[in-house]
Amino acid sequence: MASYFYHDFHQVILLMMIYIKKIYLIANAALYPLYTLLKQNSAYFVALKTNDTHTQRGLFFPWKKGVSERLAIPDLDIFSRKPNNNEIPIMKNFVINYDKVTSIAIVGNSGAGKSYTLTYFLSLLKYISDLIIVDPKQDEPSRYCRQYGIAVIHPKKNRSKSDFVSEINETLSTGLDIIHQKQEILYDNPEHQFDHLTIVIDEVLALSEGINKSIKDSFFSLISQIALLGRATRVHLLLF
Repeated sequence: MASYFYHDFHQVILLMMIYIKKIYLIANAALYPLYTLLKQNSAYFVALKTNDTHTQRGLFFPWKKGVSERLAIPDLDIFSRKPNNNEIPIMKNFVINYDKVTSIAIVGNSGAGKSYTLTYFLSLLKYISDLIIVDPKQDEPSRYCRQYGIAVIHPKKNRSKSDFVSEINETLSTGLDIIHQKQEILYDNPEHQFDHLTIVIDEVLALSEGINKSIKDSFFSLISQIALLGRATRVHLLLF
């Protein structure tokens, strides 16, 4: 009996997620261009003020006014010098409040513009956050950092890839130590406000290929710990 119940419940959940996706698509199209619904990974229910058991709950989709449009920035240097309350514009009508996020991951195919996006983030973050930057290709991020005097970790001659990732692990361990030190400060003073610290890593997946398993496991373990523990202490990960 239990196995049948589990099977039926699983089917109900799958059907519900299919219908939620359809509702989202219909509602988002109907509200365009006055409002934009924000897609959710799972159902978000809210209680409604009614005594009718059939209508006591409703689906909720977070929303914002207007439609996001691509930013047009004539001069990135001038634009980046005007941070607005630690907000990072992504598109028109869409900004990230850096005080309220922990980690950001940017994904895309080769040539999709990830390197340009990284340069954009660095241009803004250098004014609102301390930076630790890892560039395994010693490419555009390294050149940008050299131009603006920002420290960057990149491969050195006559060193293996495992040695390079071990060096990154030492840096990530330092970031984790900083989190623990800040947590001790918060223990005594919960209202203390820290400066932001951002650990930027380009080509994350490429780093994990062809290295010793223990080094690889340590790398992903440190990233996971920083992502989980960094929120209150304003230690961020920016991964590409």
